Amino acid sequence: MLEVLGYQALPRNGRRIAWLPPVETIPSGEYTFGSQDDPEAHSDEHRFNQRLAAFALGRFPVTNAEWGCFIKVGGYEEPRWWRGEASRRYREEGSMEGQINTWEWWRDQARAGKLEQKLATSSMEPDTQDLIRSKTGLDDAGWQAYIDSLRASSQAVKQPAFWKTARYGGALQPVVGISLFEVLAYCQWLSEVTGEAYGLPNELQWEAAARGPGPTPRRYAFEGELPTDVCNIAEPRCFTGAPTPVGLYAKGRTPDTALYDMTGSVWEWTTSAWREELPYDLEPLSGLEEASVRRVVRGGAWNNNPRNARAAYRNHTSCDQEYPIQAMHLFADSRVVKT
Repeated sequence: MLEVLGYQALPRNGRRIAWLPPVETIPSGEYTFGSQDDPEAHSDEHRFNQRLAAFALGRFPVTNAEWGCFIKVGGYEEPRWWRGEASRRYREEGSMEGQINTWEWWRDQARAGKLEQKLATSSMEPDTQDLIRSKTGLDDAGWQAYIDSLRASSQAVKQPAFWKTARYGGALQPVVGISLFEVLAYCQWLSEVTGEAYGLPNELQWEAAARGPGPTPRRYAFEGELPTDVCNIAEPRCFTGAPTPVGLYAKGRTPDTALYDMTGSVWEWTTSAWREELPYDLEPLSGLEEASVRRVVRGGAWNNNPRNARAAYRNHTSCDQEYPIQAMHLFADSRVVKT
């Protein structure tokens, strides 16, 4: 099935060791970023123009079928693909600090009397909301015991966090539950076995690819507003309840470069450290020495509302977060970039 979508099998010694992702060229030129006169814009969606060099970006988010090749060749056991001390420590010991930070944020909302307001505007399922209410309602001793139990549950990473969850396990679904550490290791492996340079886009490359060139960039990755058959987000006409297989939303492709799923389905990692003010971080990133810096994710997900699926929206999260909505586009996944 992957061949039909443009993937090529990479054989070695008579067996397939990887899938080569189809990529689309994003031309060099002047691109417009951020929001202007948008009532749904956030304060960090700064409006500015910048010229970018041409690059190639994966047509689809990286799939479970592609990630399965990485697991099969021992991608989680081979240390040379895990660059930087923080990455190697994460592989060997795991990390719960990102989840703990998120829990601390929810408790802060509860203490400020804002919990129900935040839950009401989220798209989390009722059982998840009930769990948040339960945990954030603990007294100080109970809360500390819960945080300690999370830290104690950390263990070596062998596969994506939701690898064996049927809801997210289709071969053509984007691989989810992957930290930035795992994404970078995957890119190192793919670069080594192909002899080509793969990585992740920075956030300007991602936004430029999603919105197109010129002075009036698109609101979403496709032209116009939200008909029912262009993307998978938490909007009644579009919601599916899980990430959708790649290649499903032909009408939701970017009109100029035919990239799929840049709006919704899964958040996509970028290399950029999150900065609220300009200039944004555009430094290359092949390994992680410092895990505490939050990195930008883009595009929205199947359980996010239309506001957060706008192409200008800038989300950010800890490098060790492994949500069932986190994925990648190869800069070439997330989505990969190919250089």
